[in-house]
Amino acid sequence: MATAPGLVWVTAEAGHTATAKSWLLRLRKGRWAKMQLPWPVQLLADVRPDGSGGAWMTAYSGTGSSFKLWLIHRTMSGRWLRIQAPSATITRFPGDSAFLAASSNGLWAHGRI
Repeated sequence: MATAPGLVWVTAEAGHTATAKSWLLRLRKGRWAKMQLPWPVQLLADVRPDGSGGAWMTAYSGTGSSFKLWLIHRTMSGRWLRIQAPSATITRFPGDSAFLAASSNGLWAHGRI
């Protein structure tokens, strides 16, 4: 996902599915940075800008009855946040940091809508 000129976010995974480690890669000013997530989750391919130079992404952990979806946030300054999510679909409002997560069970909002 390209969020600004010279700023690109990419998700990556190393290892086999059950034991894989997820990474967030950022290209900024021509240099790549590789960031390991602070939780044992599997990132999905959708990365969305947060409106402030950071990124929101979706991830999952567990299997069967312990399966959970997560919304993961990485700020431009390097802080992480993980919120259990109702859905793996995120839509951000252009020019703002607010977003919606939608599912067949309803709608979840983050920020001032």
